[in-house]
Amino acid sequence: MKIIGIDVSKDYITLFDGESFFIYAENEKALRNLKLKKLQKVKVIKDLKEAIKEGDTCILEQTGSYGLRYAKKLLKITPNILIIDGKAYSRFRKSYNKTKDDLVDAYLIREMFTQAKLQNNKEFQKAFLPFDPIKHSLRGLIRTLIRTNKDLTRSVNRLKQMLCYVFPENDYYILSRKKLLKEKTLREIEERLKDTPTVESILLMAELEKIKVCLRTIKLIEKEIESIAKNHQDYEILRTFPAFGDKTIATLISYYLDISNFISKEGFIGYVLMGAIHEQSGISRNERKTDKSRSEVKALLYMVYMLSGKENSPLKPLKETVKTLNYGRKDKQIFIKFADKLLELVYLALKKRLTFQQVIDFKLFSLQKELERLSKKKNLDYFDLQKLQRLQAYLWAYQRIKEIVENKDISPNEGEKQAYFHANQNTANQQNTAILQNTANFGHIGSFGHIENTANFGHIPNFGHFNLDLNANTNPNTNINQKRRNR
Repeated sequence: MKIIGIDVSKDYITLFDGESFFIYAENEKALRNLKLKKLQKVKVIKDLKEAIKEGDTCILEQTGSYGLRYAKKLLKITPNILIIDGKAYSRFRKSYNKTKDDLVDAYLIREMFTQAKLQNNKEFQKAFLPFDPIKHSLRGLIRTLIRTNKDLTRSVNRLKQMLCYVFPENDYYILSRKKLLKEKTLREIEERLKDTPTVESILLMAELEKIKVCLRTIKLIEKEIESIAKNHQDYEILRTFPAFGDKTIATLISYYLDISNFISKEGFIGYVLMGAIHEQSGISRNERKTDKSRSEVKALLYMVYMLSGKENSPLKPLKETVKTLNYGRKDKQIFIKFADKLLELVYLALKKRLTFQQVIDFKLFSLQKELERLSKKKNLDYFDLQKLQRLQAYLWAYQRIKEIVENKDISPNEGEKQAYFHANQNTANQQNTAILQNTANFGHIGSFGHIENTANFGHIPNFGHFNLDLNANTNPNTNINQKRRNR
């Protein structure tokens, strides 16, 4: 069995098996543009089976749709198809300082895989992922859907601007996007334009045709995405999460695909979000967005973040708690913290095969265990106290989520609703008091001074007051904001 490095170009691919170079092109005309010297070094093949046998391992360069068609063709010959991470390969290639060339790339792709295998280099091994046609097809559909929606938005904006002066007597230009894109409205505009033969009318007819094509394309793609997502084993679990539609579920599935590939929640969250790179040298620090940042994932999670602000949203307590604990930070930073917490719940649900309600119960049990462990600690320092506050804040949030999920038929009357929440909050705080009863006696805390043997922590020099009243009937998040303002 051979290891074959493959460089993908627009019209052909270059292969290297450790001994010889090969070039394969579906269209022979593409070879005419190649230099004669290059063709003298390699063997031109008309069938991939001349260079690849069943059981061989093929490593392709990450080139999106260019490499996708060749990967699917190679999959019919051998099941061992790997896609190399573009960022990792770029760093490896720069270390060799070689001229950019198809033959060199094919050689270096194979060389990187060989080194990772022989030296047991785990960093390099992570850069090679098995090719999965479903995952890559789903990603392609989602990206196409995003681009089509952007094209639709541009066409709608142009249409509104031109309708403003072609038909000023009508209010087409002040219609919302949803109302404007109704079939009845578009047909009415089209009929009026046919009766108005001007240059502007022709331009408007062109925009109308673009809008119709975009709407048909979006409907077709969404139907296909829904079909693929519903056939995935994790669909039913993710469907139990509030504000998770088919598009959000399909986008998440297209990136992680198989939860068994992740051994920790940190690895799962990092891979799905792929945030910013933090570079530091001395006192200078640079933060920049990476090329691998999952913009489509973040866009959909941001919609979930915005929807969680609604009154009866189960995720509203989580959003409020994240905002409180990150008081003073930018909105984007708060959103990323919210996304981290939400993806943590997703990871636990998928790993343990739990619904949203069950994973909230599991999270509550874990937090209570952590609080019990912390309460048994005799000497708590400043950081332990901060952790205690965070644990209590999230315990409150998950208890509120559980109440909202279990009591969906909440009275629409605002007064009755507030009374209901207040009564349940008293019960939740009584449970917290029972768990945290042992934390009243903290004794002496190192260099931070003496804390009185009361339910209130008292005064800690240089750090302000920590008035965590275990018998309070209020949201503990409110106390945290007050402490920060005091400091």
